[in-house]
Amino acid sequence: MRPRFLIAASVQVLVLLAMLGCEEPNQWQPSPQSYSPPPYVPTSQPTTANQGIACLNRAERAFDASDWDAALAAGEDAVRVSSPSDMCRSDGRENVLIHAVAYRYQGRALLSKNQPDRAIAPLSRAVQLDPGDWNGHANRGWAKVRQKDLVGGISDLSEAIRLNPRNAWSFHSRGEARRQNKDYDAAISDFDEAIRLDPKDWFACGGRGAAKAAKKDYDEAMADLNEAIRLNPKEPFAYDWRGDVKRIRKDQDGAIADFDESIRLNPQGSYAFARRGSAKLSKKDYAGAVADLTRATELNSKDSWAYFELSFAHQRSGDMESAIRDVSKAMDLDPKGATFLTTHGVGCTSESGIARKLWAI
Repeated sequence: MRPRFLIAASVQVLVLLAMLGCEEPNQWQPSPQSYSPPPYVPTSQPTTANQGIACLNRAERAFDASDWDAALAAGEDAVRVSSPSDMCRSDGRENVLIHAVAYRYQGRALLSKNQPDRAIAPLSRAVQLDPGDWNGHANRGWAKVRQKDLVGGISDLSEAIRLNPRNAWSFHSRGEARRQNKDYDAAISDFDEAIRLDPKDWFACGGRGAAKAAKKDYDEAMADLNEAIRLNPKEPFAYDWRGDVKRIRKDQDGAIADFDESIRLNPQGSYAFARRGSAKLSKKDYAGAVADLTRATELNSKDSWAYFELSFAHQRSGDMESAIRDVSKAMDLDPKGATFLTTHGVGCTSESGIARKLWAI
């Protein structure tokens, strides 16, 4: 049998590791910047310009219908049928290159299709053709944030704000980038400005709540997250964040209720399954915890946090073989976790060695 003091020490190390060594899954994302300009009209009447403008207007209708494939195709068609020098007027600006708008639409569509890696190239072309368009900078900045290029994303979003300081979307997107970069005070400042510009900006309310939760200001975090849910009760990620605050504050039943609602709204949300599993683990519902955490790792095989929690759930269920397997997987995904263990008395140099000593029988 394993000595009781070793079990307690191992559990304490794992809990600290899960809290300190693992990044949260990043699932809560705002939509790409969208607005509905008046119909595009040519500055002159060349045939190619009229064809390109027809494609832009078709893309705008596709965006309104949330048909991202049609919007992407229309943006590509606009480039294909128009001349690089063809221009149009829209949104109060004159002499805008049709190609610049078309490339921006392509980038927006790819962002909406959850393909930020592909969105950066057309958005960069849009910025190159029309460097004074704040919208192109904003969308490229958000694509970079989605790709974890936080510094590049913040730079683009700052330029978008310089060009148009009255757009809430740019502020809440930069705030989210800063929150992910752990610059919580700057993030809160951006979210404050977004809410000042648009008091109904649910994403800014939720992001500010998440930033306050990271600063352990849980009462104010709950107020912001409650407001985010009031403004948009159909957004699953707002329930995720509020549930996580409840989980941290030991309100496991309240947390599970929020994660239940998130999963109802988005059955593919790995974050909710992982956190609901953790809440069930705290309630000693080990079978339920294993089921939820297993589902979380199926939905997001790179979530080291979920693997750490799943290892703990297996250990508490007496399945040491699975516990060793899952903690090894977690440390493969998160080498910083292995470093954390070696500096806190576990004393092994390889991930498998750490796992086996952590869950030694």
